[in-house]
Amino acid sequence: LIAFQYAANIWGATLESEVEIKVLASFEPLNCTASSAVLGSAGTMTIWSQDEAPGLPLADTWYCAALANKYMGTDLYTEADDPDYHADIRARFNSNLGGANCLTGTFWYLGLDGNHGTDIDLVTVLLHEFAHGLGFQQFADPDTGEQIFDLTDVYGRNLLDTTTGKTWNQMTDAERKASAVNYGHVVWKGKEVTGAAPCALDYGTP
Repeated sequence: LIAFQYAANIWGATLESEVEIKVLASFEPLNCTASSAVLGSAGTMTIWSQDEAPGLPLADTWYCAALANKYMGTDLYTEADDPDYHADIRARFNSNLGGANCLTGTFWYLGLDGNHGTDIDLVTVLLHEFAHGLGFQQFADPDTGEQIFDLTDVYGRNLLDTTTGKTWNQMTDAERKASAVNYGHVVWKGKEVTGAAPCALDYGTP
């Protein structure tokens, strides 16, 4: 719980939103073998468009709960809607890690200092997975390319395939399906990320 709150505080100090973001998190058995494991998964609990939230800036576009709440200045999905699962993000983390047939011998490191050695740093994984729930995810089906009710999402508007020169909101279902496996040619075109990329990536490296 200390590690979870620590990671939440890092995101909280970074985000610009007046609306509280709630995360429903748990440890559960996730897919794994003796040499590999799903460490965690997370995503938004609900998605919103201008049909439900007219104050959102882009028409015909899905937003994750945390981002929609930020733009609307209020919690769109309240405890009255669902008292048991009222949250913006659902996050799960592997409770079997380190056991037999689950990345055997490699365990969660629960400290806050990054000294995880050969174990898995829980704080790092929490930060990564929370990012998905905060909106670093798209909602088209990667196996078919189909979009929910044929609406794009705010993430897909910045997901660029350098082979076709199209972002995912500009593609047909078939083009999105092909793009989902177009290794090394799908990039984020947002201006802040593009500007910061040279600080983290070598040129020419996917």
